[in-house]
Amino acid sequence: MSGRVHRRAGSVQRLSLDGGLDSLNDRDKVRLDSILNDGKVWVPEIYKEKAEWRTPQGHIDRVRSEKVSADGYDLATAAQSARKARDDYSGTNYAAARCVGPDGQESILVAYRNKAGREDGKTTKKRHNVYVSNLRKSAQKMDQGAEVNFTVTSDDLINVYGLGAVSYFPHQGAEGVESRTADFLSSVGLPTSDIFTSRMDVEDPYGPEVDAITIGSRFDHYGLQCPDESRSWWSLGYLFTSLLALDPACGKVYAFPEGAIEYIELHRDIESLVFALIELRKVEIDHDIGADPEELATRFRECVEAFDPIAFADEESQWILSMEELEQGIW
Repeated sequence: MSGRVHRRAGSVQRLSLDGGLDSLNDRDKVRLDSILNDGKVWVPEIYKEKAEWRTPQGHIDRVRSEKVSADGYDLATAAQSARKARDDYSGTNYAAARCVGPDGQESILVAYRNKAGREDGKTTKKRHNVYVSNLRKSAQKMDQGAEVNFTVTSDDLINVYGLGAVSYFPHQGAEGVESRTADFLSSVGLPTSDIFTSRMDVEDPYGPEVDAITIGSRFDHYGLQCPDESRSWWSLGYLFTSLLALDPACGKVYAFPEGAIEYIELHRDIESLVFALIELRKVEIDHDIGADPEELATRFRECVEAFDPIAFADEESQWILSMEELEQGIW
């Protein structure tokens, strides 16, 4: 490659699970020696260079891309850490891959293309014991009452919904409630609006025999069949016409679309739901002042899907339906 005129180099940094960045150490440089040139990676620029590295259709080693959950998957987790490092949830493309060094040890490389078209690389050492150690430390801090940091803040929520439209929940320290979910609901909160109705009337419409928190009791009240595994889930409210429910044990958010028999997973956690609701409120505001509906729908999809791909993974997702209605002028 030394004789090529068209060439670019992407910087490489060490990436930690919490989004921290640092310079490569000597062991990193040895492990990545086959792809590094003076601490940087070569990036193909012209078509001829790109073609040399492209895997053609029908090649036996060509793989298909598919969306995966970030939960428990090291490549997806590394990509999310890179987004956190750059505070970038606006739709920039990220790709993660394994790199096996000459010593047989693996690293995870995360590359992204920024808006100027330039690619940079970041690397995080693939050692599961390091990841596990970090997670355990985080859990210990939570048990000790230390502050838990979220990407979505209380200020973010209040800025678009107003303080009067945000509900905060008493910290649920009871057994069976995922701690990060409890921390988020008590410190950041949950909004309510005409589109996402999370509050009930002051007058209780059910009576003492009905548990208005869990969906199993509410389904029974209306004579509806509730899947056994979801009876203990908490009702969060209605997003358009879909009932949203939270599994307090794992923190995932599910939706029961109107007229559907089964539920779908809508978000990986409560923070992702609130992130999407904030972006939805921004869409509402811009729509009211005459912004182009198709551009608003595209912006929402890219932003929310970058933060939580699960939101658009199911074709019955309320997010897909609502954005289609926005584009069609139904709003």
